[in-house]
Amino acid sequence: MVMGATKLFERLEFTRRLTEIRRKIDKQDLYVQAELTKRERQIFIDDVIRAELTYLLTKDTINVQPYRDEDHLYEGIAVVTVYLEQGKNVRWLAGVIQGAIPSPCMLVFCQENKVLITTAWKRLNKQEQDKIVIEKQYFSPWIDMGDIRQDFGAYMDSIRLSRLSFTDYRTMYLDLHLRTYVIERLPVIGKYIEKSAEEIQFLQDKIADLEDVVKEFHQIRKQLEQETKFNRKVELNQKLYLLKKSMESIQIF
Repeated sequence: MVMGATKLFERLEFTRRLTEIRRKIDKQDLYVQAELTKRERQIFIDDVIRAELTYLLTKDTINVQPYRDEDHLYEGIAVVTVYLEQGKNVRWLAGVIQGAIPSPCMLVFCQENKVLITTAWKRLNKQEQDKIVIEKQYFSPWIDMGDIRQDFGAYMDSIRLSRLSFTDYRTMYLDLHLRTYVIERLPVIGKYIEKSAEEIQFLQDKIADLEDVVKEFHQIRKQLEQETKFNRKVELNQKLYLLKKSMESIQIF
């Protein structure tokens, strides 16, 4: 196992509390259901060095109960590690791989000493019972396991096994999923603070509002950099001032 992945799983308490599997997953098994073009298949093959089922959380491996309703089936969590040649296509690769794995999956991309964690909230496909529907995917930043930033360290500590809910596998995965949502928005919210899934769900509307304001702020600032007319520059500066005040008024934590 590459050093970055080894350090990550040690920090998440997987090494100490779970039995390592490291079962190789054939690349074709991951992309065959995605109906890729010949060119896309080649990109997948070139980018992915190796994929493996590294850990499997079930009621037999850890004392957490399965969850099932008419829309969701959470009998466990698969921890899949994908070793990459290059990291530029991770969002596309994540969609392909998550779509091939029907169970909740903590997908870890690894490139040398860097790791990226991605989650996907899935529901059952009522039209095609052998398929699932991906509703939301969230992505951590690339984390250098040899030089961990404070916010990235706080995120990893918050998704340790001992910090996740043990009510059932749905609530355990929801903790992991929503905490990954928060770290993905670090550039907008400014800092990472561990929150429960319920607290994060309550904050999501505020975070979305802040994202909209930040996006508009950057758009206006880009216009200002390209503007040559003095009166228009004054107008844009006034907009930036108001947007900055709006950003300051939206308190997330």
